[in-house]
Amino acid sequence: MEQPNVDNQLEAQVLAVIAEILPAKSKNVEITPKVRLKRELGIDSLGVLRLILRLEQAMKIDLAGIWQNFDFSQIRTVQDVIEFSREMAQRAARQGSSEESAGS
Repeated sequence: MEQPNVDNQLEAQVLAVIAEILPAKSKNVEITPKVRLKRELGIDSLGVLRLILRLEQAMKIDLAGIWQNFDFSQIRTVQDVIEFSREMAQRAARQGSSEESAGS
């Protein structure tokens, strides 16, 4: 189980990345987990993809092979992005540890 501090850091990182990519018209909206990406922040499906790619860079993980079967249409709120990021970080950590084990 993740420690609360790690979880808070992940959430802060996700919120910062969302703030970076916001369209100008949405810059004054307070970003909270319940905020809807498209309706309240103006982030459409291409924006979600940009967001995911930016998170990949910010988190320094390689999502290739990890997110292939993920349905991005399910990412509708900031909380969805946080949960996606948490899951991808956990998968990347498992993938990294299994690759280390295989190399031993």
